[in-house]
Parts: sequence; C-alpha cells; structure tokens
Amino acid sequence: MSEELQHHCPNCSTITVPTRKHNIWWKRCPECDYFLFLYEPMPHQLRFHQDPAKFKMFGGGYGSAKTVTVAAEFVQLALSTPDGAGLVGASTYAQLERTSKKQVLEMLPEEFIEHHHKTDNVVVLTNGYEIMFRSFDDEQKLRSLNLCHAIMEEANGTDFSIFTQLQTRMRHKATKDHKILISTNPDMNWIRSEILMKSKYIYGALENYHRSPADINPNISTHISRSDQNIHLPENYIADMIVGKPEWWVERFTRG
Repeated sequence: MSEELQHHCPNCSTITVPTRKHNIWWKRCPECDYFLFLYEPMPHQLRFHQDPAKFKMFGGGYGSAKTVTVAAEFVQLALSTPDGAGLVGASTYAQLERTSKKQVLEMLPEEFIEHHHKTDNVVVLTNGYEIMFRSFDDEQKLRSLNLCHAIMEEANGTDFSIFTQLQTRMRHKATKDHKILISTNPDMNWIRSEILMKSKYIYGALENYHRSPADINPNISTHISRSDQNIHLPENYIADMIVGKPEWWVERFTRG
C-alpha cells in the first residue's frame, strides 16, 4: 500500500484496511476493530457541520457538494444516536433514488447495517437507528412519524408544508439534538422567504440581505456555497456549464 493511501487508526495506530463491503468512505482497524470515516470536508462543508442550528440549509450552485455534505452529517448523527429514527426524502422517489438515498447508503458500510427492508424502503443500523426513505409528495404521509433527524433533498422542488410538517415530527426521545438538513439549489420560493430571509445567520453570501429582526428565527441558518468552492470538480466543469447561459442563470446556479 502506498504511503498516501495509508490511514492509521487513531485508537491504536495500526494501518486500517477496507471494510468488508468495498466502501470509499470507511476503513476498519484489523487490530482493535475501530472504524475510520475518511470523509474530509472542504472549508465550506466544515462550516456547515460546525453550525449547531436545528434547521440548516445548504443552498448553492451545481456541483457545490450539497448532497454529500448533508449525507455525511446525517450518517454521523445516525451512528451517534442509538435507537433513534431519521428520514431521508426528496420530492419524488426517482429523485430520491439517484441523490440522497444513494449517497447515504454509499456512506454506510455493510458492517453497520442490521437489516435493509427494500420493500418498505427502511434501513435499520446495528445500533438500532432506523432510516426511512420517503418521497415528499404528500405531507399527510409524514404525520405518524417521530424523528430525530431528516434530510430534505432538493428542497426547492418540495412544498413548504413538508418542512412545517417535519418540524412537528422532531420529537423522538433518543436525542435532544434534533436536526433538519436542507439541500437545495437557490430559488425564489419558500426556501428564500421562509428559510434564507428568516435565518439567524447567513454564511457565504456575496450580498447583504436586508431582513426584519422580527422575522428572524434563531433555530434556522443558511449556508450559501459556490460551485467553485468544490475543489474536486472536473477541470473546466464550470466553464463548460455556463456557456450560452444568461447572467441570472450563472449567478443563481454557480454562485448561489
């Protein structure tokens, strides 16, 4: 194994090995059975993870690592909340399958999964945490849930009633640190009026947003990310993407 691919166990310093199921996100120590998460957040991702807000929006341009960021945080919350419950959702099942569900399952090694009920779209971890994957086509379907955490993927394509219903579901007793993690492209709908403009803190903004202090919700924060903040994008990704696009499109979908 080349030196740059070696990862030493922080528990006993032994060189770690891949998990049983090939997984680029984790390695296991053969000596003490410690699992090492290889996710290394970029600065704009780290700022999101360090934010203690209960409802956090990661809104930004294409390729700014929104899905990876919220999935990484959700996985770590799930693994640190025994017997809890979380929900991962998007506006449609098709969108869910190719985005956040795919990302969350990629970040979970086989060793951490007790059951995967594919018919019910539920994964149960070895610590008892239950992950449900759902479409956000009807807020009525969420009314029976008690949750610790939730992901709203591409939230600009969902209705505001989904967010308000999820807020009422954050009451599972397995944690006191309930979270709704919102991943979205910028839009002029409720994610602007009800999240951005009511956030206590707005990180990464290139402009000043004039908001009424009376509207500020101390539980909400927004993180705005630009496409060029993702150092892992292919060369010329942004330049090729913006060819022929109007300036408003470039501003919204690359600069957040």
